[in-house]
Amino acid sequence: MVTVKGNLLVRSFSSASIFVLDFRANAVMLCFFVKQTACLKLFQQAQLLALSLFPDRSNLREKYNRWQRLALALGILSLCLHLFWEFLSYSIDFIQMAAPNNNRTQNNATANQTTPSKPSLIPQLAYWVFYYFEVAAFCLAQQVIVFGVVLAIMLRSFLATMNARSCKYS
Repeated sequence: MVTVKGNLLVRSFSSASIFVLDFRANAVMLCFFVKQTACLKLFQQAQLLALSLFPDRSNLREKYNRWQRLALALGILSLCLHLFWEFLSYSIDFIQMAAPNNNRTQNNATANQTTPSKPSLIPQLAYWVFYYFEVAAFCLAQQVIVFGVVLAIMLRSFLATMNARSCKYS
């Protein structure tokens, strides 16, 4: 394993992907919290539009159930894909732990010597708490994106209904 000790620019480039992934989740959540009143108004307008476009309550209930199932399926899919991605990113560690030690050429005296490990700057419990906080933030950001996708699908359905009505009357 190659370690980078010298150049600050090289070290920053080597860990840029971590910052980008963490920043994406935080940026999506920040946008949602800043625009949450606008999102609530948009959702209320979508409900009013649905009530005016679908006067038949059974048809409207069927559409709501379809959108709800879609949102649940997309949410579960995004959660499972992210957890699978996290598992794959750590699978190399699991493979290295399970791999047999091929250092049989060393004699027993040097193989039994232990080297003292450096104490970690971050305690292990704090590391895992922050790690799962990052995973939870990413999953919540995915749910915000699912919310927008479902609203777009609702809008598409509204426009299709309005087009069908205008073609029927013309």
